[in-house]
Amino acid sequence: PLIWSCRWDSGDNAMYCISRDGTEIKKEEKRITRERSMLRTILDNIPDAIFAVNKSHQTILTNKKFYSSYLGKSSEKETLGLQPIDYFPLKEGNEKMADNEKVMESGIQVINRRDIIYDQLGKKEVILLTKVPLKFKGEEKAGRVGIAMNITASYNYEE
Repeated sequence: PLIWSCRWDSGDNAMYCISRDGTEIKKEEKRITRERSMLRTILDNIPDAIFAVNKSHQTILTNKKFYSSYLGKSSEKETLGLQPIDYFPLKEGNEKMADNEKVMESGIQVINRRDIIYDQLGKKEVILLTKVPLKFKGEEKAGRVGIAMNITASYNYEE
């Protein structure tokens, strides 16, 4: 396939166009689409809640466990742009944002910290929470990624 790029030049009263072979670009787009589909399948079938926020604490990624069990939403799209204060009580939401800020600013990871969270039905869950800084190429601090593993069954067994 050919990829065309055109520009109108009003001074010359002419349109200039160039074309190039788009075979490699189309192959790369197909590869990226397959990778994204595979990643989404993995994310949505992992039993842990996975989420990512940007520097403004706005949600930029959630998996099915997170958006359905904790936020009561039917799709990730409904969660994009939300902040913790949008789905937690104000005090708790602010505490979560302050904790996230520490991870983003310091770069120090939180690994398997025990925490308590309530699902959409009000059911208490004991989780192991991991938070790591999110970095994109060329950006030092882009946000934070979190994973919450439900350990309620084993926690109750230990007690």
